Amino acid sequence: MMLGPVCQVSVVSVMMMLVLEPVPASEPSAAQIMPLTLEQCIHLAERNSLPLRIEEVNVQIAKAQLGGSQGKFDTVAFASYNYNKSIRPTASRLSTGNLFGPPSTTTVITGILDESHTVSGGFRGSLIGGGSYQADANWVKSDRAPVTFGQLNPEYSTNIGLSVTQPLLKGFGSTVSKADIIRADNAMQASAENLAATREARAEEVVIAYWNHYFANRNLGTRDFLVEQGNRLVAINQKKLDVGEMRRIDVVEAESTLATRTQERISAVNEIGRTADALKRLILPFESRDEWEVEIVPLTEADETPIEPPTWRRAARVALERRHELRRKRHQLDSDDVGILVAENAELPQLDLEASLRFNQLAGSKGKALNFDSDFYTIGAGVSLEVPLGNRTARYDLAAARLTKIRSLLEYKDLENTIIQEVRDAVRDVDNRQEQIVSASEAARLAKERWVAEQKRQEVGYSTTFQVRDAEAAWQEAEDAYLRALFDYQVALAALHAAQGTLLEEYGLLPAPAPKLEDRAGILFDS
Repeated sequence: MMLGPVCQVSVVSVMMMLVLEPVPASEPSAAQIMPLTLEQCIHLAERNSLPLRIEEVNVQIAKAQLGGSQGKFDTVAFASYNYNKSIRPTASRLSTGNLFGPPSTTTVITGILDESHTVSGGFRGSLIGGGSYQADANWVKSDRAPVTFGQLNPEYSTNIGLSVTQPLLKGFGSTVSKADIIRADNAMQASAENLAATREARAEEVVIAYWNHYFANRNLGTRDFLVEQGNRLVAINQKKLDVGEMRRIDVVEAESTLATRTQERISAVNEIGRTADALKRLILPFESRDEWEVEIVPLTEADETPIEPPTWRRAARVALERRHELRRKRHQLDSDDVGILVAENAELPQLDLEASLRFNQLAGSKGKALNFDSDFYTIGAGVSLEVPLGNRTARYDLAAARLTKIRSLLEYKDLENTIIQEVRDAVRDVDNRQEQIVSASEAARLAKERWVAEQKRQEVGYSTTFQVRDAEAAWQEAEDAYLRALFDYQVALAALHAAQGTLLEEYGLLPAPAPKLEDRAGILFDS
């Protein structure tokens, strides 16, 4: 059976509305919905971000390396025991008388026994001025056989002493002796600054991801509204067609527009899923794969309130003081200065002062061997000089150290210029984005008024479907521009704070204090 044109259009309209009507999905449980403010998202990222955990471990490694470098000045205790036994052959001639001839001589070979037990011990270490010291004691027990007349056997000898070696030129000075410690400390401070810079960068990522998700939700609201209006327009046109007040082409155009708006809504739903996943990756710990199913509901609304951005000079002053990249570079410059000082010192001749004092005792019993007095001692002092001819290694090491400092200074200046450019761009963007919001908001308001007016005019027959669609497209374009201006403004504000190094403070997260060696934080330092 053939249907008439009116019936065909009615059936098509009903089928289109059924197809385009969104299918209700199962409602997520309360445990799957996570309403979050922007500040909460940043705090979650601080707690769960794996890159931040990696940087924190790097700081702990640097702290451990600093502690290890300080071991240079640890005192070393030493002790030893030696046992020696030797039997040396000795020859003697024995002459015997002979009544009937010349005396006979006999060679007799006997052994001389030497046996000793030696116990030594003491302490040695490095001095802050570049020298070294050693305090030691020695105890020796000697046994001999045969024993000559008047000789002690066993014989006990002891001595205690102190020796000091102090460089006077090469190797002299606390800075030279502590160079490795100073470098390790700068490395630890630089690692802490790198952690702070990573925190800032992560926070900026979260801000951008949050606003992406927020505006994706707002965009979906706009698409839902357009689909609702499209359904309404199709229904109105269908009624007019049924009573002969509208042509079929007007209904087809309305249905075509509705299909387009529905496709746009599907894309908007997909965009929400994409932006939500990007935000989840930054803030959730993912102890379970089910966390990917969590629905994040943004609670912080976009603030359109204009602010008075700082002048770029004022913002640049803050940035040059606060930006962690520059502070990290300053620690590198400190290490370069130490390297130059050490290289300059290495060019000097090796001139060392040596001094020692030792007390000795000798006795035939253990007890008396430990009774020292000032009658038996050894005192010594001397100077040793070593001059490398040519000294090319030291000279070229010094040249390399100075060139390294020049390179670091150039990198520092280039980084300063880069940061100033970022600050100028950020200040300019905030100012421009505020102006864009004002103009885009006004354009969206006027476009919506025109669209509403065209809809009312169509209801009374003074406007066509084409004019309504044109007004709707203009409003949609203006609304998209307004949402984009709002997004750009929020991102520009975050970029301004990030350029100054103040993003964490803006959201209630103060920079972590510089780590100290005595802070036993982290599982690596727990007993």
